[in-house]
Amino acid sequence: MNSKAQMSNSFPLSTSAVAVDSERSPAPSLEQQVARLDLALLQVVLNSLGQGFVVVSPTLQLIYWNQRAVELCRWFPPSRSTLPEELETFCRLFLRRNCPESQVVLADYQIEPTMRLQVSARWLKGLPNSGEPTAAANLEQAILIVLQDRQAILEEELQLVQTQLELTKREAEIWLLLKQEYSYQEIAQTLQVSLNTVKTHIKNLYSKKRIYQC
Repeated sequence: MNSKAQMSNSFPLSTSAVAVDSERSPAPSLEQQVARLDLALLQVVLNSLGQGFVVVSPTLQLIYWNQRAVELCRWFPPSRSTLPEELETFCRLFLRRNCPESQVVLADYQIEPTMRLQVSARWLKGLPNSGEPTAAANLEQAILIVLQDRQAILEEELQLVQTQLELTKREAEIWLLLKQEYSYQEIAQTLQVSLNTVKTHIKNLYSKKRIYQC
């Protein structure tokens, strides 16, 4: 099994890897049981989203990532460390900028023609003290990294636009390529149509958009 997959639900802030004799350890209090339930529910919610969430310490130690983050990180070339080298470099850039709490730093990674990731980073402050004897237990802040599959986002947006504007199949294809910053000539080459045909479809797209906005 991939080592990244093994850590997909690790959460050192709240989970101890130390085995404890159940007969000697006291039963968890109601507050502890509720906290564990809240954490389990949070895990389910985060894993159900289409975004990847990664939390790292200011020293770039992995604290948490959800299952979607594990999947998206596999897009990057293999790395010796747990996180892809590209994400570590991005985090170092974020730290060098000394960003204020509210600022978000964005970056795009074109991995393959059909694989494009949007990555954002911001400070995650006010972390709870879990009381566990781990290096990450007493962190007051960490870096929250959000990974998004740009192609999947565009396709979801296209479905909405296609319904609103009643686009034809060809118009939808051209809209998607325009959103990926293809030039008119590149669109013509990709779809194997003439440049004039592309211009006509784009003119129709803008016409439908104006009518919808009226």
